[in-house]
Amino acid sequence: MGAPPVPEQIAAHVLALISDLATQMIDAAEDARGGGLRGDKLDAMTSGLLSCEPLVTHCFGLTVEYLGSVRLSEAGHVDALMPPLICTALGTEERDVARLAAQFVQAQAEFLGNMRRMRLPFPQLPEPLLALLMNTVRDVAGCDGTADAVERHCRARHDGNSTRLALLDRLEPVCGTASAKQRLELAGAPCFVAHLAALRRIPHAEAAPLLMEEHADDLLAAMQAAGAADETQIRTMLLLHGRWPLALRAA
Repeated sequence: MGAPPVPEQIAAHVLALISDLATQMIDAAEDARGGGLRGDKLDAMTSGLLSCEPLVTHCFGLTVEYLGSVRLSEAGHVDALMPPLICTALGTEERDVARLAAQFVQAQAEFLGNMRRMRLPFPQLPEPLLALLMNTVRDVAGCDGTADAVERHCRARHDGNSTRLALLDRLEPVCGTASAKQRLELAGAPCFVAHLAALRRIPHAEAAPLLMEEHADDLLAAMQAAGAADETQIRTMLLLHGRWPLALRAA
C-alpha cells in the first residue's frame, strides 16, 4: 500500500508557499534584468521548485506545524505564539535565555502572519535549502548573469543564524525540562516538534508531520522512546486528535 493521500488543505497550502518562493525569485531576476522574465519563467520556476523534494518536504512540515498550532489555539488548548514554556523562558533571570525567547517570539509572530497569508520569505529558509533554491534559479534563469545577481540579492538578505528554526534550535535545549517539552499544552507545537526533532536527529520540518493523525502511532513510539509518561501520551493524543491512543487502551 502507498502513503495516504495528503489532505487537500495541506496540499493547497504547500503549493501556495512554493508559488510564493517562485514569485520572489522571478521578482529578483526581473530586477536584475530589468524585466522580461515573468511571462516566460514563472511557471518554470514553480515547476522546478516543486520538483525539489527537500524544499517541498520543508514546506509540508511548516504547513503541518502551522495548522496544528492554529487548531490547538482555536480550541483553547495552547496559545500559538506564547505557550507556557515560552512565557517561562521570557521571565527567567537567565538573560541569554530570555533574550533568545524574545527573539523567537518575534520570529514566531512573523511566521504565523506569513503562514496565514501563505507566504514563505526566502530569508527564512535554512542554508541548505537556500542553496537548492539557487540551483533552481540557475536552471530557470540561464547563464547570462541573472542567476548570479539573484544569488547576491538573496545571500545579502539571508542570515542562517537568525531564522525562526535556527532560533528554535538554540532555544530548545535551554527551554524547560524534557518532560515539559513533551507536554504539548505546555510547549506549544513549535517547541514540541523541536524536541522530537532533536531526539530523533532529524530536521524540524521532518518531525512536524508527526502531528498528523495518520502518524499518531509514530508519534506515540517517539514519545515512548523519549520516556514520556503514559499520561502525557494520552493527553497529547486527546489534544491533537480527540481520541484515546489505541496503543495504550489495553494497558
